[in-house]
Amino acid sequence: MPIATKLMAPTMLAVVISFLLQVWLTRKARYPSLYEAQLPGPEQSPIYKSAPGAR
Repeated sequence: MPIATKLMAPTMLAVVISFLLQVWLTRKARYPSLYEAQLPGPEQSPIYKSAPGAR
């Protein structure tokens, strides 16, 4: 049996566990994923507004 086949089940188990852990840890978070909290563009970011030479 090739090594890739032997590693398939442990890899799938690790991915499932990490996904469920992430869901459980962020269940009460305001933004459970990065993309929901991400600003539409740099113009909306406070760091760009206060930077010298900002438009």
